[in-house]
Amino acid sequence: MRAQKYEESIRDDLTEAYNRRFFRLTLTHELAFASRHKLPTSVALIDLDHFKQTNDRFGHAAGDRVLCALVGKIIEGSRTDDVVARIGGEEFGLTFRGAQCRSGIRCSGALKRND
Repeated sequence: MRAQKYEESIRDDLTEAYNRRFFRLTLTHELAFASRHKLPTSVALIDLDHFKQTNDRFGHAAGDRVLCALVGKIIEGSRTDDVVARIGGEEFGLTFRGAQCRSGIRCSGALKRND
């Protein structure tokens, strides 16, 4: 029962990815671990552009299915110790211990950000 309560406290109800609180804590630990052991680590942020339009056009139930399918695909392609978290409505954060992603740095300027 205690383990179940803990899982519920660190997981997003809809997608079952980790939640924002868990991601922030994990990110702090991962960066400290990487620094201490002089290992690379990578962080990815995913934001689904124009997702509101999906909900408006097809309904929230369809939008929920899209989010769940996305998380499923991300987890399917992730390693056991990677962290996949829902950090906002349609925003996700990922951590990759020991992974160095130079291409992410190169292409990050090409990504649009809606503030």
